[in-house]
This record gives sequence, C-alpha cells and structure tokens, in this order.
Amino acid sequence: MKIIQNMYFTNGENQRTINSIVNFGMKRSFNSSFCIMEGIVTRKLGVIIIQVVFLHVFLFLGAALKEVIPLPIPASMFGLFLLFIALNFKIIKLEWVERGANWLLAELLLFFVPSAVGIVNYDEIFSVQGAEIVGLIGISTIIVMGITALIAEKITGWKRSEQH
Repeated sequence: MKIIQNMYFTNGENQRTINSIVNFGMKRSFNSSFCIMEGIVTRKLGVIIIQVVFLHVFLFLGAALKEVIPLPIPASMFGLFLLFIALNFKIIKLEWVERGANWLLAELLLFFVPSAVGIVNYDEIFSVQGAEIVGLIGISTIIVMGITALIAEKITGWKRSEQH
C-alpha cells in the first residue's frame, strides 16, 4: 500500500489538493520504528560515553599514583596497569569498558593526526636528523611487535593449558 499525501487534480481552472493517507497504520509504524532506532543509537552512544569516562577514571587514578610513586613512567601507564589489575582480579567486568575501549581503538588514528601535523612544521629537524628518526622508529616498531608476539604466545599457551 502506498502513502499518498498530496495528490493534485486539475479540472479546467480548478486545482484542488487532496491530503489523504491510504494506510494510516503504516505511517505510524514507520514513525515508531524510527523513534526506536533513534533511541537505540542514543543509548549505544550513551554507553560508549560512560565507558570512556570510566576509562578516564583509571587515567586520573594513574596520575594520582604517579604523584605518590615518582618513577620515570607516564601516568597513563600507571592507569593502564591499574585497569589491568582491576580486570584481572575481576574487580570490574570487561563489559563495563569494552565498548568504550573499542571505540577509542577505532578512533586511534584521529588522536595521532594533530601530533603528526605538528611535526611537519619542524622540517629542519628532519633535514638534520631524518635518518636517525626513521631508524629509531623502525627499531622501536620491531621491538614492540616482538614483545607483543611473545606476550600473545604466552597468553595463548596459558589458555591452552587451562582448557586441558
């Protein structure tokens, strides 16, 4: 069934508009579906925002811990460690932070673009130390990939031993 809202009839000089809806239930159904979809999107966005704020609580706890323990480690790493401990000991559930963390990971590139654009302004650094910077980036990337692979192997080994 079609929804006919404005139908024009021309009869000589007369032009009249007929506003009619053939299937009233269909229009109501469409509007309520749209409202339900809008509510679901709003709720998902709200959950993501709350979870990102919850992750920031651990960042602030890490900053407070950094003030107490003066190690040459960034405050965000302290916060990440606290989050790891809380997840590991089941103080907080993974579901409480999973959507927010996934959103942050999905938008990670967006957070690095301003710093990359800022580096472009210092072309004299690249002309003098360009090869050193590229070498350092390459070496650190290889180290990070290697350590990540080792940790992933350990974790999968632990999971296999738990299953048997």
